[in-house]
Amino acid sequence: MNQGRSQGPHHNNSLKDLEIKSASHLALVEIVAGSVGHGFKIPFTGTLLSYYQLYICLGMMIRYKAAAVQVFNTTVIVALLKTLSPLGKKITPMIAIFMQGFFLWFCTTLLGGSIFGMLLGSILFVSWSIFQIAIGYTLVYGFDFFKMIEFFQKEMNDYTHLNIYWVFAAYWVLKIGLAIGLVAYLALKNSTEKEWTLEEKKLTAWRVKILMASNVGEGTSSSARALKDLVNPFFLISLIMMGLFHFYQGTAKMDIVWFVCRSLAVAFVLFYLIRSPWTKRALFSVFGKSRRCRALYKKMYLVKRRLEEPNRPSN
Repeated sequence: MNQGRSQGPHHNNSLKDLEIKSASHLALVEIVAGSVGHGFKIPFTGTLLSYYQLYICLGMMIRYKAAAVQVFNTTVIVALLKTLSPLGKKITPMIAIFMQGFFLWFCTTLLGGSIFGMLLGSILFVSWSIFQIAIGYTLVYGFDFFKMIEFFQKEMNDYTHLNIYWVFAAYWVLKIGLAIGLVAYLALKNSTEKEWTLEEKKLTAWRVKILMASNVGEGTSSSARALKDLVNPFFLISLIMMGLFHFYQGTAKMDIVWFVCRSLAVAFVLFYLIRSPWTKRALFSVFGKSRRCRALYKKMYLVKRRLEEPNRPSN
């Protein structure tokens, strides 16, 4: 499969239009579904959004013969536009969208635009969420996080045959299997129907409602939202488990108190940076020096205007 082979000016223009159209559609889905899902803590919101992103990106390459770099450009634009999301976190989804697009582009390009490159890229694409979670917990707790998992696994062996590692492995294999199935579906399905199946007019209407509703909590500071993240059930459970791990390991009480305080402080700083507008401005100022990034910024603003056009036609 020869990705990105030029077929004349009309073909190049159509691919550029496809890039803008794909980015605007994905950004709209991310803003609406991501704001609702993350804002109301709906489980697996990020997972479902990542698979939809993979579906659109693969559709661009398989159905419309777009180059892998154009798919990467699309994901970068969507990552930048994630800053428009009125609810939920912004930086971590931006990093996830960027890294997923990077893996898909790198593997597809590495293997010459073949279906095998798309398969490998898709596997890494859906695996990034696991890597990102592991990196996040390691930043907060250090490598004690993995020692804690090992400790509780040994304790569980006396009461049950459940293996934590096999549970993670099964989940990982399931994600990979769904990604491979998605590649096979798009490669084997002989159809010219468009990939953008969600009704964009309805999404646009929802976006307006979300923006209006978000104005109520607009004055909430990044510090207040970071403090709220500290009482997230998943984080609290991990913190309690880490405390129990150190307690049963015979760690001195003052050392446990210090560990908990240090973990809370590190987590607060990370949560603050994830939500802070300052982080977004810093990233823009650093990457904005690149000519390629400036070109992507221009495309981002084109997509932004497209999203904000009232009564724009559905594609």
